[in-house]
Amino acid sequence: MENILSHNATSNHLISDMPQQPQSVKQTIVEMVKAMQADFGRTFQNQFHDPEVLAEFKNRLLTKLRGYPPGAIISGYEQCVDRNPKFCPTVPEIEASTKEIIKNLEQAEKNRIETQRLAALPAPTISCNPVEMFAKAKESHDSEKLTSEQRMKKRDEAMKNHNALLIIHSHLIKRVYADYDHLCKFPGCRKAGSISRGTKGGDNFYCLQHFRLV
Repeated sequence: MENILSHNATSNHLISDMPQQPQSVKQTIVEMVKAMQADFGRTFQNQFHDPEVLAEFKNRLLTKLRGYPPGAIISGYEQCVDRNPKFCPTVPEIEASTKEIIKNLEQAEKNRIETQRLAALPAPTISCNPVEMFAKAKESHDSEKLTSEQRMKKRDEAMKNHNALLIIHSHLIKRVYADYDHLCKFPGCRKAGSISRGTKGGDNFYCLQHFRLV
């Protein structure tokens, strides 16, 4: 109940710009039940034809909604009607919708305060020149252009380094060889067969080197 009462103080000013609201929760419930009767007509009459049932419904609403802002209660009921216009909302539905309205209002207030705080900050200063940065990057890229001969030489050096690493770490490399049934079908080849001209999986498979020869 303390949490509900704390919502009252926080949320009353958030709904101050809504249309004029009843002064008490009891009066709010009376007005809400009248609106419910007008909104649902015969459905309301069939559900609350017994005066004792209607009185118990109002008492239950008063018990569950005590401490909530009147404006939030009205908005919560209207939200229930929008979501399910065929049936009268139950007490738990109205309470849940009222809590949701309060939560949304509080979040909107936090967003408004945060927006004002950000708007009060000085505008950011741009300390770089994008055009100049692009020109420098282009100049650096152009200066690193290699001739075809230089690229081949650089690739050969990279391959030598790669092969040297393979030799050094060869004892750590786990080799997996193809089974006999998965070998290339070219006589004497021990490579795995991975390519076939067939489309149904029943033809012979060859390695890349021998596939071109068959």
